[in-house]
Amino acid sequence: MLGHLKTGDLLNSDYEFSVDRMKGKIFNLAPINKGWAIIGRSDKYLGGCTYTIVGFSENAVELLLDESGPIIIYSANRKPKTKQGELTEMGNGFYEIDLPVGELNKKITVQR
Repeated sequence: MLGHLKTGDLLNSDYEFSVDRMKGKIFNLAPINKGWAIIGRSDKYLGGCTYTIVGFSENAVELLLDESGPIIIYSANRKPKTKQGELTEMGNGFYEIDLPVGELNKKITVQR
């Protein structure tokens, strides 16, 4: 993708942006619940449609991915950890979990 930029931030106030002619931007909004937000697969346009939240608490979230692949999450207060994939810090509390693409109905648990 040309100009593919993965960034995240909390939407605490108005957010202004401009779009150059013949270009576009895609924004994904996700609610924060108990300090977690799940953005979804980072390699899909509709990343929020690629998972189901099986359960979550202050300390853990369990996801069922329709198909495994890289997924972005937000953790409000501590760096998360998981045994299912490599975790990369993206800044502002956002993390990408690198999972191999292709495993159907992949269940993952992320803890803090």
